[in-house]
Amino acid sequence: MTATLYLIRHASPDRTRTDLDYHTLPGPGLTPEGHIEATRIGQFLAPLNLAKVCASPFERAMETAWAIGVILGLRAKSYYALSEWARTDTIDTVKARLLPFLDEMCVRCAERGPIALVTHGWIIRTILEECGMDADELAHYCNQFDTQNPCPCAGVWKVTYDDDGYTCELVYTPEPFVKYEKVAA
Repeated sequence: MTATLYLIRHASPDRTRTDLDYHTLPGPGLTPEGHIEATRIGQFLAPLNLAKVCASPFERAMETAWAIGVILGLRAKSYYALSEWARTDTIDTVKARLLPFLDEMCVRCAERGPIALVTHGWIIRTILEECGMDADELAHYCNQFDTQNPCPCAGVWKVTYDDDGYTCELVYTPEPFVKYEKVAA
């Protein structure tokens, strides 16, 4: 079985919205620049023949997913499992909702083709950790981007699962980044 997931961090949110809590639904939507970033993600993904676009129900993730879906000709669907960490969440509560969903998506990928998951930085970080990403590699990326996220807003990780396990690669960002180079022991 081979399964490919594209983990997409929502595009740039409107952090000036002080009337909306960032960690509580619906949260802020995208800035005008964020809408442009979301369109560019869709253009990047267009040649990859995605089968499905899933998103966190937070407004910033849904707006990103809708823009991607328009370009791909797919309808984005929201899934609570991809939600932003709530202030009351623990790693165990996040994993309890997230890991069964990921298992289901890997099965669907194997049957239908690659799937895009539009979510939040710390959810992506949790997925990469669960996929067994080397701690030094993860730290390398988290140290490059805002609030210890493994990619910037509108960043895309490609996660492939096959008989050899998981491979994870940061494949798109709207800004330059330094790729990880494993140091020989």
